[in-house]
Amino acid sequence: MSKSQRYDPNWVSEFYDAYGEKEWARWDLSPEERVKYFIHKHYLQISVNSGQTVLEIGAGSGRFTKVLSELGARIVVADISPGQLALNRRNSKLYGYDQNVVEWVEADVCNLSRFERGRFDIVIAYGGLLGYVFEKRSQAMSEMLKVTTEGGLIIISVMSLWGTIHGALEAVLAVDISENDQIISSGDLHPDTYSNPNHRVHMFRSSELRNFLHQFPIKIECMSSSNSLTAGYGSRLGARRA
Repeated sequence: MSKSQRYDPNWVSEFYDAYGEKEWARWDLSPEERVKYFIHKHYLQISVNSGQTVLEIGAGSGRFTKVLSELGARIVVADISPGQLALNRRNSKLYGYDQNVVEWVEADVCNLSRFERGRFDIVIAYGGLLGYVFEKRSQAMSEMLKVTTEGGLIIISVMSLWGTIHGALEAVLAVDISENDQIISSGDLHPDTYSNPNHRVHMFRSSELRNFLHQFPIKIECMSSSNSLTAGYGSRLGARRA
């Protein structure tokens, strides 16, 4: 597979089907993950108003669907993984956020044609979604723009190249230097760049993300890192949490 053909929607769907409950639980696994969770939550709290219509694409099992419901949004939950959608629907009953979900939809961010233009006040694409689509990222961004109302808001998260290296430095240093060179130069964690990947995703530099977004008719309101000051602190951060 060439670099220009790295996006595999079936792999993403199957990966997250198998990931299952871990998608809900991962935000509680460590103090670092809790920091990430609260910063992601913060941007929803300052951006989403009651009554707004929100598309949550790549919604997973519902941690942020719950937050959006608590803020009073009317949510269309979408994901490429039928397994995650089923968990989201189940969790909506379990955690009481079902009353604000309009519908659950299996959808690929690269094709949102099922939704009319300008339908949503806000599009939320958490979970590193733009990194999973690799060379299709421009198409994905264009699709999100089409379904967002004029003057609306898109909130996205991506995986950081340097943040990932910082947070997983011990494992990174165990990788062959030639493979690390390929990963760092391309930003791609993929069988083409690494012989033993447990994940397939593009990791962004902040400058790369900014330059990518500048291709579109949008204004960047803010950019943030979710754990640049805490990645790698490990057990020491646990003591701070206590």
